[in-house]
Amino acid sequence: MTGFPAAGQTWFVALPDCTAALPVLSALAGHASCVLRHASGRPWLVGTWADDQAAFADSGDGTVAVLGPCPVDPSGYLPAPVRNVRGLDRLTSAMPGSVHLVASIAGQVRVQGTVSGLRRVFHARIGDVRVAANRADVLAALTESVVDERVLALRLLGMVPYPLADMSPWHGITAVPPDSFLQLDGDGRARSVRWWYPPDPVLSLAEGAQGLRAALRTAVDVRTRAGGTVSCDLSGGLDSTPLCYLAARGPARLVTFTTGSRNPGDDDMSWAGHAAAGLHEVQRDVLDPADLPPPYQDILTAEVPMDEPMGMATEITRAVQVGRRLVTHGQRVHLTGLGGDEVLVNWEQYLNDLVRRHPLRALAHVRGNRAVFRWPLAATLRMLFDRRSYREWLADEANLLTTPPPPGRDPLDGWGHPLRLPPWATRDAVDAVRELVRDAAQGAEPLAPTRGGHTALLALRRSAYDFRLGEQVMARLGLRVASPYLDDRVVDACLAVRPEERTTPWRHKPLIVEAMRGLVPDSVFNRTTKAETSADTYVGLRWHRGDLLELWEDPYLARLGLVDARALRALCQRPAAQVGEAQGVWQATACEMWLRGVGVRQRIRG
Repeated sequence: MTGFPAAGQTWFVALPDCTAALPVLSALAGHASCVLRHASGRPWLVGTWADDQAAFADSGDGTVAVLGPCPVDPSGYLPAPVRNVRGLDRLTSAMPGSVHLVASIAGQVRVQGTVSGLRRVFHARIGDVRVAANRADVLAALTESVVDERVLALRLLGMVPYPLADMSPWHGITAVPPDSFLQLDGDGRARSVRWWYPPDPVLSLAEGAQGLRAALRTAVDVRTRAGGTVSCDLSGGLDSTPLCYLAARGPARLVTFTTGSRNPGDDDMSWAGHAAAGLHEVQRDVLDPADLPPPYQDILTAEVPMDEPMGMATEITRAVQVGRRLVTHGQRVHLTGLGGDEVLVNWEQYLNDLVRRHPLRALAHVRGNRAVFRWPLAATLRMLFDRRSYREWLADEANLLTTPPPPGRDPLDGWGHPLRLPPWATRDAVDAVRELVRDAAQGAEPLAPTRGGHTALLALRRSAYDFRLGEQVMARLGLRVASPYLDDRVVDACLAVRPEERTTPWRHKPLIVEAMRGLVPDSVFNRTTKAETSADTYVGLRWHRGDLLELWEDPYLARLGLVDARALRALCQRPAAQVGEAQGVWQATACEMWLRGVGVRQRIRG
């Protein structure tokens, strides 16, 4: 059996409380280092995790486990007693941090991740029972699953819509929606139960800032209160800088890490130095961006995570080099500001909602956004007055897969990014994607009732899915990473604020500015720039064009009938700027790198 995570990575399989699950334990023998049992004595939780990555509590009629980096003791959040797994909603609605929850109570099992999607849950049928795991590649190894080429065709879209974005590229492996938990019954059956709904966005900026301040302080405290050494990114931006200031208030020794890009206009290093001036007794680690490998380095040999294609696979060598640098500090955990953009800023779809509720307020926001982003008037009006339902939008997009995308300056006028396949996608790929999108349009409901709410959650999940795979890369190096902005309580605090106050064209991330007022120097909030990293991409394309051409010499994606390899090679021979701006190149590269790692020759269906 192959496909189990490398040493140092946390993984688990949760089994129902029945004798039919016993063969699964036998299949895991030799791979797992930890086995926990139900009250009946049958196997419950099997896998590999470090002692400090698990915490347990007695629920009265069973046991509750939380697994993940820096887990909190769940006993303080448990209502007493808990008679069934559905009675744990109070715990999961209050507990800080970012962990999996697995409970065995009265013959039932509850397996739950996080609402952001950072902690995911998958399930599959093995023999006569359905079992759950935190990783799809573990279930794929247990079931000897093969690759689902339809899902790989979807990944060529880049921005895959909900609910298709949750599909696993492994046949027979199903993902549990992040807003739901999986209930395993004693008869071997399973069901997904929704437990979380986004909060009503009714709080003012001032009210929401108080909630975010408390949630973010707790999220950082969960990672720092054990002392030792903690490191944190410091880019000088409004995501990572508040984390550094909060971490510096705790008992842990803080090391800040700063790097940038090759873009001459990248001012991260300058702003990071300015932010660091207010931090005392803190060690700084500054890495010249010229010393980091550019994207596309080692794309023929890099080891990528096997759960699913990693969106940032082309930058994995850069990530590994940063991880090796960081781990020399001996930290318990490294904090990053990833996820801040997604919870602190709305996409422009919030204007479509605002114009119905407060037309005059919407007009002011529209004027401001048009001044900043130069939106054409006709495209702006289409975005504001588009009244299609989510199902209608999906159905329309299914018919537009091969048409040119809207001009880049236009605001998004639907429920997400336009769904377009690159011109080198084959007819089979187009047909597969069109069928999946049309099927989804038959019954899909949006993630939230409003467009702004839906796109906020969709962006959050995409960010969390990418960060989750990055965690796996860093775990192989012995480095634990965490993003407090992806904690459930932080997500709740941000989404509870009115969209038009969380995002405005006149202020940059006002919610975090007000939340950190008095904790972070006001001068730090004067920054209005954001680093742009395309210069690194163009360097990587120039330096590693030969590897990219070799990748498309006889690609697995072409063997699966999804891409025209000749057209891809022709594209990659163009100037780097044209390749970098071309639709779908990095998505296809990520899928091809994943297929190479899977050993797809033995694992293609049929």
